[in-house]
Amino acid sequence: MHLFFLLLTHLLSANLFALHFDPPIHSLRTSLTSASFSSNLVQQSSHLIYTNDFRNVFNGTIGDIFDFQLHLNHHYQQSNKSIPLRPSISPFEQFSHQIYNKDDFLSKIDRLQLSFQSKGLDYVVGRQAISFGTSHFISAMDVINPFAPGTIDSSFKPGIDALRIQKALSDTGEIEFIFAANQINKDNAYFLRSRVLKNNIDYEILVGRFRQHNMVALGFEGEVKSQSVWGEFSLINYDENLLDTIDQQSLNLALNLGLDFHPNIGETISLSWFHQEAGAKNPKDFHRVQSNPSFIEQFSYLRGRNYLNLSYQRKIKHLVDFASSVIYNTQDHSSYIQPKLHINTSDNSSLVLFYTLGIGKEATVGGINSDFGDLPHTVGLFSQIYF
Repeated sequence: MHLFFLLLTHLLSANLFALHFDPPIHSLRTSLTSASFSSNLVQQSSHLIYTNDFRNVFNGTIGDIFDFQLHLNHHYQQSNKSIPLRPSISPFEQFSHQIYNKDDFLSKIDRLQLSFQSKGLDYVVGRQAISFGTSHFISAMDVINPFAPGTIDSSFKPGIDALRIQKALSDTGEIEFIFAANQINKDNAYFLRSRVLKNNIDYEILVGRFRQHNMVALGFEGEVKSQSVWGEFSLINYDENLLDTIDQQSLNLALNLGLDFHPNIGETISLSWFHQEAGAKNPKDFHRVQSNPSFIEQFSYLRGRNYLNLSYQRKIKHLVDFASSVIYNTQDHSSYIQPKLHINTSDNSSLVLFYTLGIGKEATVGGINSDFGDLPHTVGLFSQIYF
């Protein structure tokens, strides 16, 4: 209630007619993928999927008191298979904010936020993107709308309905309270986050509750002797999973540690290890993991317990970069591989050519035999242009 009156006071004190709009920014992102399925249990087939996202970004001010952002996203999808268009409504969207939704086209408000300052505090209220952790290939901390490993189009993280209150503690530190409204009130999210820079290392401490799960986490990222080090640790307590009758877990420990090497200018080698206590050692137990809240609620996308991740990036030419990532399950020895070529076609446009494949034992009538053995071989291109 106090925040409501504070917001109302600022609105009344602002000259609502003194609106200033920055020039709008538009982007067009297009993806074309072909996924080939072939296994012991699935007859060989190919899925061709075409998606197109047109985004309008409006930034501006209201009476020199408020900064606002408005993002409209218009999504179109076509496929040679009957794949329904998912509305992609997050549980942390209190309102759907859909403008139009029919057949293969969905138009919605993806961002709508107001920012202002009052008594030494920074406020951001409305639909906004929120991320936790170091934002590497696999995350142990980012539990609100995280990207799945290998996501090509990560230009814009989906927005959620939230309130952020931030206070600077020093030139190198800050503390922040975050509230995110869920469609079910008891699943609302509350987080307290603190960030500080010490000895060239950024530290992030996170304590909170979301979807009735308690969480404490720590992340760090920085430079040590010209090499980049980073890591994430999270401990999440969730309600008993009634579907998990084999090895029930109410507490999940996840850990991700990484090191980046720079052998040459324009060349980076990243090596990391990811562990999640709730993951399965044996592929026969993947069905148990898939019934865990972390998997159902999509703040974890991996079913195994231990993974090695190797990433390589190199600038081939001035406007061309090559990158490749490998996720290796150390228990069943299966791998997820994704090489890609990134080309800057102009100052405002780029093109990505990519290929993904899974290597491992394929499923049989007896069940799943590896983590990545049944993944389709996918080839695709992704382009984006800003204007």
